[in-house]
Amino acid sequence: IQAMLGEDVKVTVGTIINGGKGINWHATQAEQGLKKYTLRVMSSDDITWKAKGTVSAAEALAWTDWDAVSLQHYGLNVEKGEESVPYPEQTDEKFYKLEVASEFMLDHIAEYAPQAEAYFYFHWAQTSSITMNAALSKYNKMSDYIPVVLDYAGTESGKQFKDIIPVGLSVQNARTTYLSLLSYNTTAYADGNLNLYTDAQIGLQRDGGHLSFNIGRYIAGLTFAETIIPEEIRAEGYVLPDIRITESIGTLPKEYTEMAQKSVFAAVESWKNGSLEVTEISGYKEDPTVAAAETLEEEMFTVGQYTNAEEIAKAVMAKLPEDFAVDKVVIPEDTSFESGSEFECTATIRFGYTSVDVAVKCKIPAYKVGDINRDGKVNTIDANYARRYAAGLLTLDEGQKLAGDVNLDGEVNVMDSAFIRRHTVKLINVFPAEEAAE
Repeated sequence: IQAMLGEDVKVTVGTIINGGKGINWHATQAEQGLKKYTLRVMSSDDITWKAKGTVSAAEALAWTDWDAVSLQHYGLNVEKGEESVPYPEQTDEKFYKLEVASEFMLDHIAEYAPQAEAYFYFHWAQTSSITMNAALSKYNKMSDYIPVVLDYAGTESGKQFKDIIPVGLSVQNARTTYLSLLSYNTTAYADGNLNLYTDAQIGLQRDGGHLSFNIGRYIAGLTFAETIIPEEIRAEGYVLPDIRITESIGTLPKEYTEMAQKSVFAAVESWKNGSLEVTEISGYKEDPTVAAAETLEEEMFTVGQYTNAEEIAKAVMAKLPEDFAVDKVVIPEDTSFESGSEFECTATIRFGYTSVDVAVKCKIPAYKVGDINRDGKVNTIDANYARRYAAGLLTLDEGQKLAGDVNLDGEVNVMDSAFIRRHTVKLINVFPAEEAAE
């Protein structure tokens, strides 16, 4: 919202939550004036949630001059037009019907926040499954019913919902991408060392009833903003932020943000045209690690006789697209590093939350340290080769480069030329590369 409106506009967001409750429960508490919520507020001045005390729904609505207020349902029995009622002892039966509960809450908003527009937050079709078609039938039932809420009106005020916030559609759109195949871990990492590797909340959801903090809730938040902020008041040339995550986790691939944003934009546009039909977000069916692994397995990497896991990781990294990383390289203990030999090691590559082990083939060209021109000797001719290559006057193949990098700094330059000259006149007997081997 801040990005859309610009930095010169102060934005305040508030939330009152009581987990696992529907509009039927909220209407019951609101009618009785019960203080069942902690009001939490975030603003442009401080983008962290601040608790403002225990409040009733009326007190939260009157806390400031809100521009928008949304009500989120909890499940939906389409046949009965009723939400789930997990706490019947705390819920008045007259509010079991979504229409009755919503109309009461619309009157409540009209009384305590008359300036605010009311929105109906259409939540995602909850499921423990992560397959691309997960919850599709459940979603379709809800999406057929949800539009009728726009006909609801407060019995006293006549206030109606201005619009539906189609979060459920945005999430279902995202399920057509590989984001839906990132499997969450229902057991959160508990010892405080949360990072990209230990985060349990990957993909779209954190469990069967909640969206993930990083991707799922980015989609929900963006859908909310895209729905309630009119185009005509948005800042010129605004740029939406990428998925916001904790510092400890680091950066997620920009492709994650692309998929999330395209899912939201398609949902909002569809609903503007009166449709809640799912849109397939094309081009993102397969996790990029699949294609990257196939490419690497076809490669033959040329390495030096004195190579190590770090050097191979650099070579692998150079072949990977943007936003990839190499977690580690494991070289078998019995690997032969003889000149002219070939061997295979395992590289673990990562793209965001997905990692995969890849068999990487390596070869060591036949070469002798210092013998750049391959005449079987190390002399001033080789020193000249190194100097001319450093000056851009000569090209060398991979084997010659390995032979010429006598000081193991990863380059063939004038330093190598100097080492070779010193070796020729017996000022040194062993090159640094040979010492490293020993």
